[in-house]
This record gives sequence, structure tokens and C-alpha cells, in this order.
Amino acid sequence: MNRGELWEAGTPQQIFEHPKRQETYEFVFRVRSWQWGIQDLDYDYHAMMGSLEEFCTRQFLERRIANGCQLMMEELLSQNLIPAAQDRGIENPNLSFTLWVAEGGKSAQLEVDARSYAAAGITFQDMQRYSDSYSHSLLEKMILNYSYEDGILRFTIG
Repeated sequence: MNRGELWEAGTPQQIFEHPKRQETYEFVFRVRSWQWGIQDLDYDYHAMMGSLEEFCTRQFLERRIANGCQLMMEELLSQNLIPAAQDRGIENPNLSFTLWVAEGGKSAQLEVDARSYAAAGITFQDMQRYSDSYSHSLLEKMILNYSYEDGILRFTIG
């Protein structure tokens, strides 16, 4: 319960091993998050990457995971999201990035809200066609799994 609202119901094992709400997951696993938004194509790349690096350092992420998160952001933006927006004439992509890490820092979850792309009819396959083979192979090695549904990209980095 939180402030009179029931968050989860079930046995302790069900709640601790398979929480249904993000808030419960964050509480149980002491998840920390980083967020960044890109409203237009002229965004401050260096400020974003500096903020991400600072977050990874504060969370004591394994160097491999921290590097993977930074490389993932760089490749997604430079090889997929920005070229797709430019090609389709999207000047204000309104992208929102959220990175979650659990205590221990063995993996990370990245969620990209790209609903403006979905509204423009851009699929994840459309975004991927801008990647060169080097970028594609880098991302493939970092991503444990991913999904794209209703304009929301979700990646597990590990």
C-alpha cells in the first residue's frame, strides 16, 4: 500500500518476484532512473551524454553496462532516430528517454517514447534502415531484448 492505494496483491513471493506495477518494481529492486527529453533536432548532445555518464557513475554501474548505455544512446540517435526524423521532415521529434537500473548494476532498461514517429507512420524497421553495418552490429551485441509497440521502444542492455 502507498498513501491508501493498494499497489499489489498476492503472496510475498508473487509480489517480490513478479511485481505488476513499475512503482513496486522500483521499490523492491531499488531501481533508479535517468530521464532526458529531446524536443527538436538541435539538441545539446554533450549535455545529454554528460548527464547520462554522471548518472551511470552515481549508480555504480559496471563499466561494461555504463559504456553500453552511452553507446546505445549515441547509436540510436545518430544512426536511427535523427536520420529518420530528418528524412520524414519531423522537426520536433519530442523524444523522451528513460533509463532504469536496479541495485547491482548488472543490466539496464532503456525506454524511448517515440510516439511522434509512430504518428508519422515510422516503424522501428524504418528507423533501422539508416544504420550502417557497424552500428547495427554494435547495437546487436549490447541488446539482450527489445520491443517496439505504439511508438515506445524498450531495450534491455546487458
